[in-house]
Amino acid sequence: MPKIGDRVHVTPAPGEAVQRGRDLFGQFLPPNGAEVVWDAYHQQRLQDGSLVLPPEHYHRARLEVALRQREQAAQARKAQLEALKSQGAKADPKEVEACGKELAALEAERKQMVAQLEALEGRGPKKSTGGEG
Repeated sequence: MPKIGDRVHVTPAPGEAVQRGRDLFGQFLPPNGAEVVWDAYHQQRLQDGSLVLPPEHYHRARLEVALRQREQAAQARKAQLEALKSQGAKADPKEVEACGKELAALEAERKQMVAQLEALEGRGPKKSTGGEG
């Protein structure tokens, strides 16, 4: 979701008349939307369903959630790998290898998601995931 102070293109929900800002009485957003400086008023209008954000904001939110999930899974896998390695010769080599591969895959996914978030924020090159349409 947008942060306070972000410039965001917002569109009123169908059938809604939404002011451009809290104290801008009689100044309404056009039906095709307009750019606003995001503040608590716009956040409230979004929560009550009066405003609609462009799809990239929802994509960013999904990416942020997925990134947190990958980071948590990677931390758990890393702890599991360290526990296996601490067993020394008692550890099953195939289990250690499988755990290491899973950790590497999670780290690669995490890096890709970070790159996508940076691209959405305009801080880095956009990397294709191959699954976007």
